[in-house]
This record gives sequence, C-alpha cells and structure tokens, in this order.
Amino acid sequence: MPNSAPCLTFSPIIGPQHTMLGAHLRLHACDVLPDVIVDALEGLVPLWPTDSTILLFEFDGVPPSRWPASFGIREHMLLMAPSHALDMHSHALVQATAPNVCVRIRDLQDYRDVATKYLAASHDEIADLQHFASANRQESILALDIDEPIDHTRATDAGAMATSGWSCSRWKRRSADIKVGMLSTILKLIQLIDRDADTADIEATLRRDAVLSYKLVSMANSAAYGVSFEVISIRHALNLIGRHKLKRWLSLLLLHSGGSDTPQVLLQLAFIRASLLERLGGEMSFDGDRDDLFLCGAFSLLDKILGIPLPELLGRISISDGITDALVGDEGPLAPLLAVVRGVEARDPAFLRVQCEKLAIHPDIVGKALLGSIAASRELAAG
Repeated sequence: MPNSAPCLTFSPIIGPQHTMLGAHLRLHACDVLPDVIVDALEGLVPLWPTDSTILLFEFDGVPPSRWPASFGIREHMLLMAPSHALDMHSHALVQATAPNVCVRIRDLQDYRDVATKYLAASHDEIADLQHFASANRQESILALDIDEPIDHTRATDAGAMATSGWSCSRWKRRSADIKVGMLSTILKLIQLIDRDADTADIEATLRRDAVLSYKLVSMANSAAYGVSFEVISIRHALNLIGRHKLKRWLSLLLLHSGGSDTPQVLLQLAFIRASLLERLGGEMSFDGDRDDLFLCGAFSLLDKILGIPLPELLGRISISDGITDALVGDEGPLAPLLAVVRGVEARDPAFLRVQCEKLAIHPDIVGKALLGSIAASRELAAG
C-alpha cells in the first residue's frame, strides 16, 4: 500500500471526572489528492457514532487547499480549523461548518468572523487558561494532546471542559485499593470455564459471592434473553446464558473490579481495544480463537485498572498462551494485531502504516473498525 494512504488515529476526550466524552480523530493524508481524501471520508462518514459523543475531526498533513469541499460535518461533530496556510477555500469551508468548529486560541484573530462552539488550548497555554476562561467567553475549551495526569488536572481546574490525549495511560494506583474479594472470585470463575469444569463447581463458586449471583440472575432476566418466565436460580441462569457469554461477561466485570476510583475512561478504552481487535480479526479471517481477540484487548489495560503488573495478573488466570505472549512478550499471532491498535492510538501515522503493511490490511479498514468500536463503547456505556 502507498505510504501516503489516508489513515485515522484517535485519542480520547476526557472530562474532569475521568470519563470519556468523545474522541479526537485525525485523518492523516500526506501528498494525497482531494478525490482520494473524499473517497476515504465517504467510507467513514456512515460509521460516525450518532449519539451525543463529541467527535473532534482534524485534517493532519492535509494542506487547506486540498480539503474536500463536499465533506459534511454532522450535528455533534467538530471540525478543527487549520492553523496556517489559510486561504479562501478553507476559510469558506470553516464558515460553512460554523458553529461546529473548534478554533485554536492562538488563531482567534484569524477567525474573528466565525462563530464557534469550542476553543482549543495547547499544553503550553494551560498556565494562562484560567485567565482566558474567566474572560466571559461563551465557547467551551478543550485542551489538546495532554498526556500527563497532572496536566489533565491543571487544565480542567483552570476551566477546560475536557482534554484530549493519553493522560489516562499514565495513571497509577496502588493494588491495595482494589476489591480483592470480587477480583478473586471472577478470576476463579474464568479459570473454571477455561478448564471446562462441571457446572456444579461454577455454581458453587458463584454462590460464595451474593453480588455476582444477583448480577448473573438479573442479566438472565433481562430483555436481551427474551425469556417469558422469571429466572430465579443460579443454575438456570448459567444454562440460559452459556459459558461463552458468561466468560465475556466476567471479563467485562473484571475490568470494573478496580472499584469506583478507577477512571471510567480506562474501562471504555479497554472495551474499544477489545472490540477493535475482534473487528480486525474478522476482517483478516483470523485463524485462532476469535474469543482470544476480545480478551487480549480487554486485558491489555488491566495493569492500569487494577494496579497489578500484567505478568503477575495473567499468572493467576488460565488463559491462552497467545494472549499472554502478546501482552507480556509482544510475541505470537496476536501481537501484530495489538501493534495496529497501538498504532491507532499513536499520533504517528508512519508507525500505523508500517503495522498495517505487516498484516497486509488497508488503513481504511482499520479506520472503519475503529469508528465501529467507538460507537459500540458508547452503546455499552449507555445501556
């Protein structure tokens, strides 16, 4: 594939309460003709999440003169206005998109005639943000590319409604803070399923945790299973749900077992990784266990969520060697797929293109899978 193939990267937009409010998406396209950009966007636009998620869209490495005039911004999307090489074409596009535009604070003078909903601050502008935010302006402020937890706190304390970047990936916690009892039960149940243990053993383990038992029976009685009668026993719930869905449910619970002080954004990102790996594996007709794809993505952030090193944590669970090899040794058949996911999360399109080339997968397929995963994570959070 050409090195200039358009590719999509993202970073989460994180609110003051450490929840994921949306995504900062960058379309990287160097030396690409406008019609190629249009083709890439036409494939992506139908997949934009349609809820209230903030989607900040930015053309990176695309001169304003090459911006496609036909690109339409949806109601909840924001277009990042270009910082330089402003010409009549791009200025007209920004005006037509207003007020769904985000303008960098340093560029306000260039866009004084454009109504905007959001302003963008850089890392270097955080120190002056409080003074600017108190100047009776109506726009909301986003601090962009914030990768340290202390800078996220500084920005939101100074008046930013949210930050984009990977500050959450550097969040640290003490393992003593986790709910040890529930964590142990979940790990034990996953082990029993992997060992194909008797249903009676799984049931006995569940009975030791009243909260888990209640959650399981409640799930069996939910509309998703469409039963016309009330499920009242653990055994009945286990038979109805099945082991495959039970293991996935337990994996998601494992992500939540870090307690209420775990940043919600980490849980959302773990699900996005899990969904993205699963979707990429489907596009590539992955030969291994498809369930390993989901679990590999979900478990890839467990060290951040639970405060336990991955080698130690994975040593407590009987999971496939492929997952352990990918997460601990960066080896095995899952490792190249995980590298693509990490490439999507980087702000380096060259790195992402290299990872795509290794798997012979086109970047536009990765972009579509990414948007589908973001949308799925929002559905999970909503319901």
